[in-house]
Amino acid sequence: MIQTTEKRTGARTEHRFGPRQKVFLDALFEKTKRDVAFEETDYHRSLLCLEENIGFLKAEHRDRVAQAVEKVLARYRGKRVLWGVCHRGFTPWNTCVADGRLFAFDFAYALRYAPPEMDRWHFFVQTLRYEKKRSGEEIAAAFCREFPGREDSFRQYLLDNISLYLLRGSREDRETADRQAHLLACVDAGC
Repeated sequence: MIQTTEKRTGARTEHRFGPRQKVFLDALFEKTKRDVAFEETDYHRSLLCLEENIGFLKAEHRDRVAQAVEKVLARYRGKRVLWGVCHRGFTPWNTCVADGRLFAFDFAYALRYAPPEMDRWHFFVQTLRYEKKRSGEEIAAAFCREFPGREDSFRQYLLDNISLYLLRGSREDRETADRQAHLLACVDAGC
């Protein structure tokens, strides 16, 4: 893991999630996972932050997001989890391939203890939204088609991502949080 990098001759960015990305994320999670109390995780703090800042979302999204947060909190409350590092910004533009190896940088928003697959979902959403210009409905349809049965994991990612953007707090960040809340509604309606 590195925070910054200079592009070297032959370095490239891969815009499709493939075996190299999967191997990297699996290794990152496996090497950093620990058995911890849910209430001691960064992810738990993220959910509490979302509860505190839910009023910054558009009114149409607040109840759905609040219910989703409570469902996750109830699922893990008082339990121990086996979680590891989440990059939280794993995208093509925060990675590069050089000499056949994947490098990830910009861990500014990383979580120490988070559920698995969150980085996978972030890569999926970000490439569809920003590179392919897909709507929330289109992203939800693609998710439901490609990853049936993994909605709970995807919702966990969306809640953390909404929390992150609300915490960052700019007008554009709040708009992104609302887009993610809309995506949550689309997944709930479509899967």
